[in-house]
Amino acid sequence: KNGIVDGHYYIEGELQKNLGLICVDGDYYVVRGSGDLAVGTYYITEAKSNGLGFIGYYEFDESGKMIQ
Repeated sequence: KNGIVDGHYYIEGELQKNLGLICVDGDYYVVRGSGDLAVGTYYITEAKSNGLGFIGYYEFDESGKMIQ
């Protein structure tokens, strides 16, 4: 598995956890500590923004993609 699969993010078959904000194919997602992608309203801290410029409350759809 690679990329976004069933509400999780994988790299070379390994579930990624606690990454914070990531950009995949131009779309933004938050990988939570559990490995789940954030859905609904989610607060992104400066530490978890990973320099991508998003800090504060943002909305994420059912697939975990940021709604912009």
